[in-house]
Amino acid sequence: MDGHPVTPDTLAAGRDVSRDEVRAELSAVLRSPSFANAPSLSRLLSHIVDRTLEGKSEELKEYSLGVDVFDRGETFDPKIDTVVRVQARRLRSKLDEYYESDGRAAPVVIELAKGRYVPGFRRSVPEPPPSQALFVHADQPPAMPVDRAWMRYVRGAIGALALIALALSIARMVDSRSRLVASAAEYEQLTDFTDSATAPALSPDGRVLAFIRGGEPFLSHGQIYVKVLPSGDAVRLTTNGNRKFAPVFSPDGSRVAYSELSRTGAVNSWDTFTAPVIGGEPSRLLPNATGLVWLDPLHVMFSEFKGTPGHLGIVTSTAARADERAVYFPEHDRAMAHYSYLSPDRSAVLIVEMDRTGTFQSCRVVPFDGGSMGHFVGPDGHCRSAGWSPDGRWMYFGAEVDGHSHLWRQAYPSGAPEQITFGPSEEEGVAVAPDGRSLITSIGRRQSTLWIHDGAGERVLSSEGFASAPRMSRDGRRVYYLVRESPDSASSDLRSIDLVSRKVERLLPGMPVAENDVFASNYDISRDEREVVFATKQPDGGSTIWLAPVDRHTPPRALAHDGAWPSFGAHDDVFFVTLGKAVSLFARIGKDGTGRERASDRSPVHNRGGISPDGEWAVLYSPGSPEDPLSGTAAVPLHGGRARRICSGLCWAWWSDDARFLYVSVFDESAPESTLVIPLAPGVLVPDFPETGMNVPANQHAIPGTRIIERGNVALAPNPSTYVFVKAELQRNLYRIPLH
Repeated sequence: MDGHPVTPDTLAAGRDVSRDEVRAELSAVLRSPSFANAPSLSRLLSHIVDRTLEGKSEELKEYSLGVDVFDRGETFDPKIDTVVRVQARRLRSKLDEYYESDGRAAPVVIELAKGRYVPGFRRSVPEPPPSQALFVHADQPPAMPVDRAWMRYVRGAIGALALIALALSIARMVDSRSRLVASAAEYEQLTDFTDSATAPALSPDGRVLAFIRGGEPFLSHGQIYVKVLPSGDAVRLTTNGNRKFAPVFSPDGSRVAYSELSRTGAVNSWDTFTAPVIGGEPSRLLPNATGLVWLDPLHVMFSEFKGTPGHLGIVTSTAARADERAVYFPEHDRAMAHYSYLSPDRSAVLIVEMDRTGTFQSCRVVPFDGGSMGHFVGPDGHCRSAGWSPDGRWMYFGAEVDGHSHLWRQAYPSGAPEQITFGPSEEEGVAVAPDGRSLITSIGRRQSTLWIHDGAGERVLSSEGFASAPRMSRDGRRVYYLVRESPDSASSDLRSIDLVSRKVERLLPGMPVAENDVFASNYDISRDEREVVFATKQPDGGSTIWLAPVDRHTPPRALAHDGAWPSFGAHDDVFFVTLGKAVSLFARIGKDGTGRERASDRSPVHNRGGISPDGEWAVLYSPGSPEDPLSGTAAVPLHGGRARRICSGLCWAWWSDDARFLYVSVFDESAPESTLVIPLAPGVLVPDFPETGMNVPANQHAIPGTRIIERGNVALAPNPSTYVFVKAELQRNLYRIPLH
């Protein structure tokens, strides 16, 4: 039996798989770790199985599932709201994950074929074929006389071949179910910190481990550490507060190189430093060079800003930067290639890059000679780390797919991506052992909760899901925010919470708001709180701007394609950043979808902040050369006049609705994020800022009356002493994962 989907009639007749067996398997699936933290998928699976067993599989249509399972209501439109298709795809992946791990010995398999919502059920081990299939029927005479001995021989041969084929089929099935690339029972813990250890890197001999402690793996305020494996003490190599990432060993293992962001006056620099493993003062190896790796003792490969400000690509040169040549530069000037890994045969390069929205996309492989733009590899998700097996046969990836951050591999050059770690914990970062028999990764969990600060102190406002991007209502009675329901959620819902009743409301059911790896928010609430404008991610990597009423009395309307970071203006218009094919600009469009036009001469524009209450100013971020007096974040007049720089780098600035305050969340290279509350004189929306910008700590009290909140990107009430913020907690340690 090949395990075709069974019908209610088949179940009733007692053939194939019985109802009781299916219900027992459903219970086992729902109790498993794979589904324990996936309530929406559990509900969908229970519903479609129950309807099928009840003989009501004809009811399993996209519309009915949206209404019955996902509470979309009678106005649900599958053409606009793709929740059913998205969740069905995630359910298929989750079932595959379950039957490759916890359920690999299950007697019954529940399947969901692509493009269908009716599940199928089969036994996990095929049954032998009916015996009569191996023989000629007695009541069917041969067309011509046949020698009986020869017939016995043919029958025996056919029977033997069928049994051999069956045995091979069973062996292949058992092997595919039992052969795991990695088993959680064999993981070896290498660090034991109460905070976090991330970004692992191994010395050439595999005996020493370098990592970042106390922060994220990318743009971290943590410090570089080394540790002799397996049980040596962790030794700190760096002490300053600058943001760091990408530790890597030199070819002889005597130094650790790492990327560091620093600032001198108004000039920001992304450089590579090295620190001796035995201790000593770090020194700059190369300026304008990050994600550096050695190719041999004399040559390196690294990321470099070149051409358009903010355009980051991959180059190779000598360690003294002689003989430099380009390997790969993304097409869009907003895109950034942050990490690169050369294949053992020196023919190909794996690249980790951000797309034009500042979001990590799938990894890419390109030829080392720079002859083409290459192609995407690995899973379809957010790839943040990669590596090669020593023999070049496998590519490894650390990637977030449908909300899960796990490790994957893919045979080079043309294999299919294969997930190799599972479970509720997340894996991030990948370092391949020199013998290719194990990987080092960072394993742990991330939490993100919504808190409020007021006269009574600080307390949790909402601990549901994973919160981000809070916004306060004009009257200070509600907070809008994005939330993922659980670690396995593929997108963020826009919600509001009443600060008095604590009632939570979903504003855009089934319309996931795009998330990104930058400051700017991808939604905005109108001043009268009747409308919301937001951006959604498209399957092709693009982004679409939508306008919707908060009370959902009419469906959302698409306003603009290839746009991100929308914001309401003071009138009937919406501002946003156009992504374009090669350059990003600032634009406006009417709420009726007409009158799209460029709104500023600034170019390129990589992010936007707030729009002033009178609609005359916009906050824009444009990277530029040190000679450009407006490079960084500036308040730009929309109807002519002089722009004024707020920060020399990236920051997030917006006005209070009553125009009494300007808020600036600063992203400083050497200090944690903070928010400046700057009082405004009547009639003055843009004060005179220090030349080097408000992100420089020495400048933050230059404007009299400025108050500093030691948290970034907060949502402030009309009285700035009350604000809402997101508290993120990260707990990770490093583990060795043996490979099979």
